[in-house]
Parts: sequence; structure tokens; C-alpha cells
Amino acid sequence: MAFLLELAVYAAVGLWGYQAVSAGRWLKAGAALGCVVVMVVLWSLFGAPSATVTLHGGALPAFQAAWFAVGVVALGVTGWRKLGLALAVLTIVNLVLVYHWHQQNG
Repeated sequence: MAFLLELAVYAAVGLWGYQAVSAGRWLKAGAALGCVVVMVVLWSLFGAPSATVTLHGGALPAFQAAWFAVGVVALGVTGWRKLGLALAVLTIVNLVLVYHWHQQNG
């Protein structure tokens, strides 16, 4: 489920990037791609199980919560509020279960 939530965040941020630019399609697509690349880099550096930087204690759940919150906010500002709410609920359930079952890295 976590991987699908990550993909949902990438899609949400890409949608926001696309809608945030009022220029032509190529610039809109470039903005969408750029937003997704930034999120991929952040996740690979700090959030992934094989992350480059190991976050300890409360830093990892704080980063993960903030990272997923970006996706929720992106859906909200693009007009997909119900989908954003669903992403928020599923993310909270997922993170609670991950930490309850001690499946987190770090």
C-alpha cells in the first residue's frame, strides 16, 4: 500500500505543477516533471528504505508525514479535495500500521 501512496503523491504533485503554470503545454509538462523529480530526489535521500541519509528518532516519521502532506495539499489546491482527503486518511492509516508493526527503517 505504501508504494501506491507514494505514486499517488507523485501524481498529485505532477498535477499541481502542470496546473500551476499558465504558459504552453511544454512548459506545463516541464513544470509537472520538475515537481515530480524534486519529490523523487527528496524521497530517495530521506524517506526510502534504502535512503542515502538515515533519519533517526522522530525525524523519519516527521519527514514522511510532511512529504505525504505535500501530496494532500497539492490535490486540495488543484480542486481534488475528496481525493486529497482519501490520500490523507490512507497515509495516516499506513504510517500508523508501519510504526505499530515496527516496519520502519531508521
